[in-house]
Amino acid sequence: KSAALEKLYKNAKVFRRKDDQEKILSVGLELEANIFFLSEKYRSLIDGGHLFDESTRLIRQQLLDKDPDNTLGKHRFVALVDFQELAENFELGDNPSTVVTPLVGYIKEFKEKDRENIWRMQMHIAEYLFNGNQIPQALQYATDSYESAPEPRRESIKQAIDFMTAQIDP
Repeated sequence: KSAALEKLYKNAKVFRRKDDQEKILSVGLELEANIFFLSEKYRSLIDGGHLFDESTRLIRQQLLDKDPDNTLGKHRFVALVDFQELAENFELGDNPSTVVTPLVGYIKEFKEKDRENIWRMQMHIAEYLFNGNQIPQALQYATDSYESAPEPRRESIKQAIDFMTAQIDP
């Protein structure tokens, strides 16, 4: 039943049928608080601009509680969604370091447990900080990413490091 609902929901999403998405999401959450539907509800709340609402905080906590060891990647999912929302709402004069806080927190908590993805998170931070003109900090995260990355990814990260370095020493 849950798989069929997920498929219906995904189809409604593909065809941009918002009303159907909301109905299916509601049914999915009522039936079993399925982690898929909790994730979609969370994303929906965030996309709606409700990052700091109590209802969003509760859904976030339910989601994280259902995946305490990040086996399903829900801690990573939450960190990325929160980061994207903060980045989209960044205003000039804000400190770019505050925007990357969800990713930094994820790295601190799961650095040893999620080696497969940590380098990606570090590179997201590096790119964001670089775009925010925080080049020394960006370089540190890029270097950490290089060290954490699998060999096939290192060359492109090295190019990014070289580019960032060139911006310091033109």
